[in-house]
Amino acid sequence: WLHATGLVSLVSAQPTPEWYGLTFRVVEELTGSGIAFVSRLGSVQTARADMVVQEHDELLFAIAGSDPVPLRNVLTTSPRLED
Repeated sequence: WLHATGLVSLVSAQPTPEWYGLTFRVVEELTGSGIAFVSRLGSVQTARADMVVQEHDELLFAIAGSDPVPLRNVLTTSPRLED
């Protein structure tokens, strides 16, 4: 979905296994984008910061603009966690 102004959009993305087990809060910090919804096991729910990424999750992000490529590129590589 893209707002008529082109300023915001919803982007669907599926993280790679390296992201499993991270909280949505951490995913948002690492991607710079907010998770609006998660589609999990055939149902959809609004995202909460304490939720954890699980296998087969489809995350719907609210992003600035309309280009999903940068976000998807981040989610296809291992997360860069600080030690």
